[in-house]
Amino acid sequence: MRNTPIYLLISVILVVIALAVFFISSEISDIKEEKVGVNVLDFLNAQAGVDEFSLIRVVSKSGFYEVKVDGEDGESSFYVTKNGKSLMTGLGLIELNNFKQNSMWLSPSNQDTLSDRPKVELFVMAHDPYTLQTEKGIIPVLKILKDKIDFELKFAYYSINGMQEINEQLNQYCIQKEQKNKFIDYLTCFLDNGDGDECLTSLKIDKSKLEICREDLDTEFNIIANLNDKSKWVGSTCPEEPYCFFPFNVDEKDNEKYNVDEFPLLIINGKSEITPKDPASLQRIICNSFLKDYIPEECSVELTSQIPSLGFGFFDN
Repeated sequence: MRNTPIYLLISVILVVIALAVFFISSEISDIKEEKVGVNVLDFLNAQAGVDEFSLIRVVSKSGFYEVKVDGEDGESSFYVTKNGKSLMTGLGLIELNNFKQNSMWLSPSNQDTLSDRPKVELFVMAHDPYTLQTEKGIIPVLKILKDKIDFELKFAYYSINGMQEINEQLNQYCIQKEQKNKFIDYLTCFLDNGDGDECLTSLKIDKSKLEICREDLDTEFNIIANLNDKSKWVGSTCPEEPYCFFPFNVDEKDNEKYNVDEFPLLIINGKSEITPKDPASLQRIICNSFLKDYIPEECSVELTSQIPSLGFGFFDN
C-alpha cells in the first residue's frame, strides 16, 4: 500500500485549520448580499460566454452565502465565502475574479475529451457522508441516461471505517460486477436506509454468487488479511482506532492512474471534474461530455438542483 494516506491525513488537518482561520477572518469582512450576487453572476456568465444566468436570491448563512441563480438548465445553488471572493466547490475554493484560470469550469470537457458514450467513474468510500450525498445526487442521472454512459463506481484504496465499510464495499463491487441489472436499485436502497443486509434480501440479490465473488476478491487482494494486520494500517494514531486508514486495494491501480487523493471524485473520459452534489449539476457535467451529435434527449430532462442530505436518506425534510 502506498504511503499517501498519512500525507492525506496531514493535508486534511492543515486544510481544516486553514479553512477555520479563513472563515473566522472572512466573517469580519462580510460584503453586501447584492455584491455577492453580482460577483457570482459575473463569474458564471464569463464561463458560459453569454449572459445565460440571472440572480434569484442571495441568502446569508453561517460562514457562507447561498446564491441561487436561474440558467439555461434551470435553477442552481452556489456557495460563496463570506468575503464574497471565492466559490466553494468539491475541489476547494475557486476565485470568482480569476476568469482565465477557471474558464472551463462550467464547460469542463474539451473536444478531445468528448465521446459518443462517456466513461463516468465515481471514486467513493461507502460510509463517507459526502460520498453518500454525491451518490444520491448522481442516482437520478444514472436512471435517465442508463447505458448511454459507461458508469462505474470505484473505491478508495483505503477505508477509515474498518470492516463495516469494507464489507459494504465488497458487496457493492460484486453486485456491480456480476449482478449489474440490480446494482442501481441496490445502491438506491442502501443510500436510503443504510441497511445493506435488508437491501440484499428485499431485492433478491443472489447471495451465493455474491459470496463467491467476495471470496475471489479476498483471495486476489488479501483484503481481510490486510485489515487484520495492524502493520498495514496507516495514520497518526495507528495502530489504535479510530484514526486509521485500512487498505482496500481492489481499485488501487485506478487510484494511482488518476492520482486520486480526495473522495468522492468524479472522472469523466479520463479527466477529473468538479464533483457537485445535486442531480442537475451532475447531469450537466456528464451531458457536456458527449460529442455533439450523440447528446441524448435525456439530457434535456429537468432534474432537481436540490442538494441531497448528508448521510442516509435522500433529502432533509
